[in-house]
Amino acid sequence: LVKVLQQEKKISLTQAYMEALELHNIYLEEFLLLQKNLPTFDNHQELIYDYVQDLGIMIAGVYAWHTNDTFRYLNNG
Repeated sequence: LVKVLQQEKKISLTQAYMEALELHNIYLEEFLLLQKNLPTFDNHQELIYDYVQDLGIMIAGVYAWHTNDTFRYLNNG
């Protein structure tokens, strides 16, 4: 995403990184808001609730993977 933003907008790598981070934060905030305000789905309410909870767990897992496994970002990692 960073390289696409940099190329498309003709901006520096740092600016592209900051824009990608801002997009991430916007999407995460939107997900959390929607997660807290699920509409009713009648007979499927529990299934939908569980699905959205699982999505949140996956998002948290990806975050943990990126922050805890820093070796892969090193040369020969």
